[in-house]
Amino acid sequence: MGATLTTIAERDAQYWLKLAEEARLQAEEMTHPPTRREMLQIATGYKRVAERAREQREQAERNARRPGTHSTSNRHQPPNDR
Repeated sequence: MGATLTTIAERDAQYWLKLAEEARLQAEEMTHPPTRREMLQIATGYKRVAERAREQREQAERNARRPGTHSTSNRHQPPNDR
């Protein structure tokens, strides 16, 4: 599950970065300054969301490497009775 969540978080970051770039490109074509400014603010917001998604992915990866954490493959295994 950890790898899946990491993959989802990375896709989320890429998705928001793509939206940020699209908004920035649209802003470049706008001639009305207030509207252009608003579109650039939207692009900036999308970029912030992408950065947050990337931070969450990195945090999940750090947590997965910490001692004492369990991968999903070990969670439902019965204890070793020796």
